[in-house]
Amino acid sequence: MKRLEIFSIPFFELKVDLDRILIPESKFEPSWESGVPTTHLTQKPIPRSTLEYLTEVVSKPLDTIKDKFLAMRFTQIWRNKYDEHTYQGYHIHPNAQWSFIIYEDVTSKTAFIHPIMPLIQNHFGDNSKVFPMDYRPNLEPGSMILFPSFLGHEVLPGNTGTTLSGNIVVEY
Repeated sequence: MKRLEIFSIPFFELKVDLDRILIPESKFEPSWESGVPTTHLTQKPIPRSTLEYLTEVVSKPLDTIKDKFLAMRFTQIWRNKYDEHTYQGYHIHPNAQWSFIIYEDVTSKTAFIHPIMPLIQNHFGDNSKVFPMDYRPNLEPGSMILFPSFLGHEVLPGNTGTTLSGNIVVEY
């Protein structure tokens, strides 16, 4: 017997040094359908030292996949502020190949939704352990999750604190 894992989606869970990630204070404004306070459209420029550190962190896992990249650049980095009632509905990060979330002072409340969730639910119901419909990482402050930008996800309520999110364009 030969077991294969076909159509897998690479994720990377990493530890980061929050002291090396300096994000200038920017104005929080409510955004998206949930109104979560974010600096998505108001974020001041990110210092070069932070971009260099994040490039170092992200390059290592991306070097492990089959598609070798020629260049990469961060297109956006922003901060989100949560209280126990705020959330973000299902979304993707368009116009990028990779995205990340850094949990600054909160634990992860992110749920990544399986791309074929409706088909799984239709054929196996709500409780398939072979084909789970979502992935909810258990990450502490100082952790980063790096994932393909096409992957739909949401942020569940129940946190108080901040996360950093970002998008990366990669040339293969």
